[in-house]
Amino acid sequence: MEQPDRPVHAEPLHFRHRQMDYMDYSHAVLAAEHVGRYAFAAPLCAGKRVLIVARGEGYGAFILARHGAAEVVSVDIAEEGVSVGQKRFARDGVEFLVGDALDLSRILGNRTPFDIVISFETIGHVSDPRRFLDGLRRMLTPGGVIVLSCPNDAPESTRGDTSQLNLRTYTLADFQQLTTDVLGPAARWYLGTPLQGVVIAEPSSSLLHRDPSLLAVSLETSPGHVLGTQSNLRAMPESCAFYVGIWGSSGNAVHVVVPTSRHACLEPWWALKLFKERVAFLEEQIGELRRASMVEKTRLSIQSLKERVASLVASLEGQIAESVLAKTQLEEAYQTIAHLRQIESSRGYWLLQRYYVLAGAPITGPVIQLVRRVARSVLHLIRRLRAAS
Repeated sequence: MEQPDRPVHAEPLHFRHRQMDYMDYSHAVLAAEHVGRYAFAAPLCAGKRVLIVARGEGYGAFILARHGAAEVVSVDIAEEGVSVGQKRFARDGVEFLVGDALDLSRILGNRTPFDIVISFETIGHVSDPRRFLDGLRRMLTPGGVIVLSCPNDAPESTRGDTSQLNLRTYTLADFQQLTTDVLGPAARWYLGTPLQGVVIAEPSSSLLHRDPSLLAVSLETSPGHVLGTQSNLRAMPESCAFYVGIWGSSGNAVHVVVPTSRHACLEPWWALKLFKERVAFLEEQIGELRRASMVEKTRLSIQSLKERVASLVASLEGQIAESVLAKTQLEEAYQTIAHLRQIESSRGYWLLQRYYVLAGAPITGPVIQLVRRVARSVLHLIRRLRAAS
């Protein structure tokens, strides 16, 4: 599977055979974002009846049930995702239903309202967000809790990149205004953002070597919601930042994190994508310039050969009456001329002639000369870069 050049945070988190393609930056951050949202809601759910709307493949219901939710009902429009949830995350007190987030009353029927209603990253995907929010409110018991999240698509949308799943992007002010209009004022607002930091742990610690492919297992056993390290970015003795020794005590592992903006987190990956595109473009241009250079060399070789043959013919014609050898050489020259005429009648030679007609034309000529100068400059730059490396 081709690895994306940037993370798409609205993309669902997938589990297949309790495994996930968790090998690059986009999957690592994606997993952390999804798990982080449910980790935020989990302490609220102990002993409560919980409704999750548009919950993906069921890992959210799994997390909340592990943290003591009395009942979890999960609704999603994707039948395949519901099927995965039933196979991978089924347990007592968890139910998975197929249905549209805009039609909760029909899906849930006459069920008793829920203590907590949760829907993460859904509001940008629905065609009628007010109807969606009103449906959530109707499923909530009086005095209950609603937990919603909304993606900040500004870093991508300002660059012309938007998730194919989103029908609309929201600023924080947009999200606050819309939800307040339907649900009333929120008790509190939070921001979600990536983290950078440092961990100090023994070389064999699970903090450094937890198997990232078994993400479902990580959800069940991970202490403090520390997910598995990307296999291609694991900290090894030859790639870590520093070493620590301790004498007289065994010490304890520690990790310290620093919040950062999402833009700062994505910017290096955008730069990498741009670099790859420019390298591909330059490689294509170099190939074209090399082909043009070969055509030029072929034309010059033919021209030089023609001049040499013409000189030989003139010399032999003056000596033909004096030497049988000269006659033989002249016959060979005529054979060579015949061969050259075959070349001149070929399509390849015709293309060369067209090339030089264009090269001598007042409009196309300067363009071709410019391309040739650029070719020489690029080739010279490549030689210098190779010499420098």
